[in-house]
Amino acid sequence: MTRQWHVEGPEPAGAATLDAVFQQVMTAHDVRAASVAIASGRTVYAKRAYTWAEPGNPLTTTTTTFRLASVTKLFTAAAVQQLADHGVIDLNASAFGFLGLTGAQDPRKDAITIAQCATSLSGMPHDYERPSMTLRDVSRELGHPASVTEQAARMHSTVPLAFPPGFPPAGDGDTGYSNTAFDVLAAVIERATGMPYAVYVSQHVAGAMGLRDVAGARTPVDARLPGEVDGYDGNGRRLPSQLDLSDDATEVDVYGGDFVLEPRAASGGLLASPASVARFIDRHDVYGLGGRMDGSTRYGTFVGSSAGATSGGRWDLAWATNREIDDTVKDQLRDGVLGYLATSGTSLLSTPFDVDEGFAVRGVLLLGGFRTQHELNAMSYEDMRNTLIVELSNRTSQGVPFFQGLDDTELAGAGGALVFLRHTGIRDDAALRAMSADDQRNTLIVEMDLQTGQGQALQGFSTLDLVLVALGSDLAVRGQVPGRPSSWLRGVLLAGRFRTQPELIAMSHDDHRNTLIVEMVNHSNQTTASYQAMHDADLEGVGAVMVLLRHAGIRDDAALRQMSADDQRNTLIVELDAQTRLGRQLQGLSNLDLVRTALGDRPAVR
Repeated sequence: MTRQWHVEGPEPAGAATLDAVFQQVMTAHDVRAASVAIASGRTVYAKRAYTWAEPGNPLTTTTTTFRLASVTKLFTAAAVQQLADHGVIDLNASAFGFLGLTGAQDPRKDAITIAQCATSLSGMPHDYERPSMTLRDVSRELGHPASVTEQAARMHSTVPLAFPPGFPPAGDGDTGYSNTAFDVLAAVIERATGMPYAVYVSQHVAGAMGLRDVAGARTPVDARLPGEVDGYDGNGRRLPSQLDLSDDATEVDVYGGDFVLEPRAASGGLLASPASVARFIDRHDVYGLGGRMDGSTRYGTFVGSSAGATSGGRWDLAWATNREIDDTVKDQLRDGVLGYLATSGTSLLSTPFDVDEGFAVRGVLLLGGFRTQHELNAMSYEDMRNTLIVELSNRTSQGVPFFQGLDDTELAGAGGALVFLRHTGIRDDAALRAMSADDQRNTLIVEMDLQTGQGQALQGFSTLDLVLVALGSDLAVRGQVPGRPSSWLRGVLLAGRFRTQPELIAMSHDDHRNTLIVEMVNHSNQTTASYQAMHDADLEGVGAVMVLLRHAGIRDDAALRQMSADDQRNTLIVELDAQTRLGRQLQGLSNLDLVRTALGDRPAVR
């Protein structure tokens, strides 16, 4: 059956040039799936996904995740740097000493620092390369798959160094490159945090930047994660199994024959979408410790996967494929994208960007009345973040440096609490200016206790989740109050200022519903009966659309009264197309998801 070429993603300026770069490589090297993302200042300006496969094969999307191979290492280095910045570890301390391993036969090992492990200076070998010392051999000797701590102990006690620590051999390229050094860093991270490496990176490193698809990859063919590329293409060879340690067990190369991902997550075992990688490297060096380093590239590759990440000029770019390609072809992709940016980069910056990564700061600015929809469409993520920092420093007792230190989720939570207290009249501007972000959070918790009766349990929720509870989420009572699902009716009434927080607490669910029906009749050209016939989910959706159009100043009350609920929906779709460039894809969203997209969530790509 003849293969077909398929492209997905919003069409950026000069898209044909960018697409041709990938089409040439994929058709020449038998690559079925690939994706690329281009960002600047953590704003994604271009995302494209490519499929070169027979009809009926699953299509690659811009949110499809891929195994990252050694591009994983930039996340590991960022985790180490973060722990050092927080005073949890000392980069100049002995890596093995931190793990409680001392007295190596080769005393040079005891002096290898954590920083040297992350910067190709450790002296550890590239991999488990000596006969009878492969990771499978180590695991068979132990009688179970070797943990990262057990791997580090074997490296310390048995595996010889490849060069004196701190003095890599002369030659071209990264002559000190070492997967095993990053395996040791996994053990350091796990000991420092008390968490599995992949969990810590996902939740506290990538998650701190609002990136939700960075996760530990899985080796077996039947264990791929939701949203992961349909499959990985290798040579089809069967090799000694890395999953089944029995004598004659074999696996196909890409699913446990050539490698195993789970116990080597820090050296090559993460997966993510290229968009998440491109956003991440705005804050982190691609090939070392510290912040963003201009002009650096990191590649990753093993059978079935290749990936790349580059910071160059004002741009950060990342790509991935579901087949291994050699370094000259990787260079072809990188240079092709950089060439595209040389001709189309200026045009990219002057057009709307794709905001489907999930960025709640946008919603806080819109609901707080700090920026209009049209103003937000013209702003980068960094602009939005800085704008909210200024608003919070002007409306609380804390200054700019405090809010600059918050990650995106924490910042959005602080902003959401402020907007909730201000919008509902629970505190006025003068009172808010005398309060810290923690004071405001605690005030919100008191209000949520009145609403939910959950008391101290509310302390365990993030501030952003508390705001969602205020708007109708069942997070605080989930599993405790049977039959009480999330109901956004109260959030629509609250955001629309149709009822106050105390009034809503005193009202039943039916009261919420009937009140919104009355307001919809007053703010559209439809009858009471038409809204009474709607299920709650539909009523919440039409109400949310109406409130957003009204609150954002897109339509005034007089105009809304001349429009049906469908007219209002279509008006919002036009606005969101200017925001996201998702075109007809927006037609497939529910009304509530349209509103969530306007507020910075990412249902448009789920």
